[in-house]
Amino acid sequence: MERFLALGARSARPGEFTQRAFLNGKMDLAQAEAVADVINAQTEVAHRYAVSQQSGRLSADVVRARDVVLGVMARIEASIDFPEDVGELDTDACDSEIAEGIGMIERLLATADRGVLYREGMHVVLAGRPNVGKSSLLNAMLRTARAIVTAVPGTTRDTLEETTNIAGIPVRLTDTAGMRETGDIVEAEGVRRSLASLDQADLVLLVRDSAAGLLAEDEQIAERAAGRPSIVVWNKADLSIPLAGTGMAVSAVTGLGLDDLERAIAEHARGSDPQDAGAAVVTHSRHRNALASALEQLEAARRTIAEGLPPDFISIDVRGALVALGEITGETATDDIINEIFSRFCIGK
Repeated sequence: MERFLALGARSARPGEFTQRAFLNGKMDLAQAEAVADVINAQTEVAHRYAVSQQSGRLSADVVRARDVVLGVMARIEASIDFPEDVGELDTDACDSEIAEGIGMIERLLATADRGVLYREGMHVVLAGRPNVGKSSLLNAMLRTARAIVTAVPGTTRDTLEETTNIAGIPVRLTDTAGMRETGDIVEAEGVRRSLASLDQADLVLLVRDSAAGLLAEDEQIAERAAGRPSIVVWNKADLSIPLAGTGMAVSAVTGLGLDDLERAIAEHARGSDPQDAGAAVVTHSRHRNALASALEQLEAARRTIAEGLPPDFISIDVRGALVALGEITGETATDDIINEIFSRFCIGK
């Protein structure tokens, strides 16, 4: 490599080969992004979605929606430029076609929460007072002794993060310091970080001690986590039966209830969203935002039509939707967006 460089060659930039394929029309931007997703997929499901996107399934659905919107744009522009030939704009036809485009975009957006979840993962925080077994539960869910566990309250003094696979979903588990008032400067900083992690959680596991029962500190922590989705987890259920109907009984030591807890986490993540293996799935926040923008523009266009405004005003909204959809496949993506996407690739590729 040193000899090649000495003779005038240079190292490939991140994603350069895929970027060249995109710039030369061998693949669109969504397919190019999927190359990195295939490499970085953390689970089998995420890999399957990435392969689907790389094959062009998502792009095909986006292009179909864009073609419908493009037809509306052509109808509007023809009425503006050649009114003598085509007559006045048929706003009823435009409204019907826009509604069709909206339906196509809404179907794609309906897959986004699930798709982004499988690609980017879910953040689950284990919260509770000291010595309820949060670190033991983390180790049990990871199937490895990752966190230090002792009988001394306050052993965990900082947040500890590890990623595991639960039902095909990458789950980032965060073990936190026991939340309590303390005069120890180091432990207090750990508690502060633990509280901050609650605000970033997709799901909070409120870990409690079955043997101790419900304490005032447990209720205070639940209040602090209010506003975030949560599951009450009674640990040490092998030592004492938890309160009935107030959460899930588990034992980090024996494994009791762990499968049920993981199923509950997966069900919370997936919700009631159906999984159609043959449908395109939106897996990027960038794509979801672009689709949401296109939807907003098309809904604005329908309102413009309903208000009886001139075709020029309708065209502004419709053109905005075209730009947003084009950002997904690359037709209207700016250089900054393109460079940012490929900068996240590994060297070469």
